[in-house]
Amino acid sequence: MLSVERNPKNRVYQELIDLCFEVCDEFHLVIRTDMGAIKDLEEIINMFKASLKEMRSEST
Repeated sequence: MLSVERNPKNRVYQELIDLCFEVCDEFHLVIRTDMGAIKDLEEIINMFKASLKEMRSEST
């Protein structure tokens, strides 16, 4: 299990996503709104849209 404790940005984010695709055939992408706004959220979701099995919104 991999836990990311800071919001990855730019090159680090891209490398993280590349790694996920290399080592996993399935993974969860959790977008935490309490970590700040993500200006490219729609673009990110659209990148994965064809591969999404499920998308849901939850609160704790």
